[in-house]
Amino acid sequence: MASNEDRWTKWWWLAYFGLETWTAVERSVRITLGMTALVIVLIIYFIIVGIFGLIGIDPHYGAPIAAAISIVPGFIATRPIAMMLFPDSLQMADENSQRRLRAS
Repeated sequence: MASNEDRWTKWWWLAYFGLETWTAVERSVRITLGMTALVIVLIIYFIIVGIFGLIGIDPHYGAPIAAAISIVPGFIATRPIAMMLFPDSLQMADENSQRRLRAS
């Protein structure tokens, strides 16, 4: 018999399946995590663009490169930063998503 224990991941908030079954806490945390990710990605982006400007990389080339570089570390840093900012809501949303995903 297959187990649903492995269906949950800390990246649940990036999924688009089953949105109608999400709790209100999951939805609000998803929005908050998305906004946190946006802010972090923008901060990293502007730091990289600034560094590129200092070393003389043309902004027409540097901006898209900086955007591509900033997305991955921005999303990776989102959860640890969110855990510092709103740990109770994030933990509750994680528990709700675990229950929901393991039940399906």
